[in-house]
Amino acid sequence: MRYRRKILYVNADLAKNEFYYTGVEFREFIEYVHIENLILLKANYFGERSVKRFEVIEGQEQLKSLAMDDIYNYGDFCFVDYQARADVQQITNMQVAELLYLAHMYEPLTTPFFDLLQNQFAYLAHDDGWFCKLYCRSNEDFVKVFEGKIFSFVNKKSKRKLHPLDDNLRKEILGLFETGILIDADEIVASRTGVEIKVYMIGKSTDMDGILNNLERLKREAREIKKLRFSKQKWSII
Repeated sequence: MRYRRKILYVNADLAKNEFYYTGVEFREFIEYVHIENLILLKANYFGERSVKRFEVIEGQEQLKSLAMDDIYNYGDFCFVDYQARADVQQITNMQVAELLYLAHMYEPLTTPFFDLLQNQFAYLAHDDGWFCKLYCRSNEDFVKVFEGKIFSFVNKKSKRKLHPLDDNLRKEILGLFETGILIDADEIVASRTGVEIKVYMIGKSTDMDGILNNLERLKREAREIKKLRFSKQKWSII
C-alpha cells in the first residue's frame, strides 16, 4: 500500500461527472473537499444513528472518527453526502432502492445526485486508496482533490509555501483528466527555485492493478508527458 500511495492516476468522463482514480484515501478526500454528513451505503462501520438501515455520519467529529477506522479492510466503501438531517428522514423506498443499486453496481440507476439529499458526491471505492469511482455534481470539485494530493506529495519533499492553482490552470487540468493522467511522487523534483512534476498521458483505464503492475512500461509508452511546474510563486503546465 505504501507504494500504491505514491502513484496518482485519474481518468474522467466530464459529461457524466465521473472520475476513476487511484492514490487518494478517504481521510485525504475529506481534507480536500468540504463534507458534513454521509449516508454509508457499504461499510463495516457502526455509527451513532441509522436511517432506513443505512448508517449515517453527522458532523466533523463523526467524520474524523470514521476516517481513523481501518477503511482499507472494509473492502467496498460507498457513500453519498447529504445536507440536512431532516431530509434524510424523508428518503423514500424508491430512493433506498436507487442507493442500494448505486452501491452494488457502482453506477446509478438513473442519477447519482438526489435532489432530496442535495448530495455533491457519490463515492464508490474498493480497498481504500486503491480504487475509487467518484461522481461530482461539480466537476471542479475534483480539481480540489487533485490539488490537495499534489500538495501532499510536494510537502513530503519540500516545506516551501505553495500557492493555489489559478482558475485557468484548473480548467486545463480538468480537461487533461479525460486523457488519463499518471503522476509518480518519486519523480517530483523540488528545489530552491521551484517544483516540477511529470504528468504522463497514459490513456483511460479502470484496471488499477494493471496500471500499478505495469507502471514503468506505461510511463515509457505514454503518448505525451507534460510538466506541472511551480516557479516564481505561480503554477503552470508545459
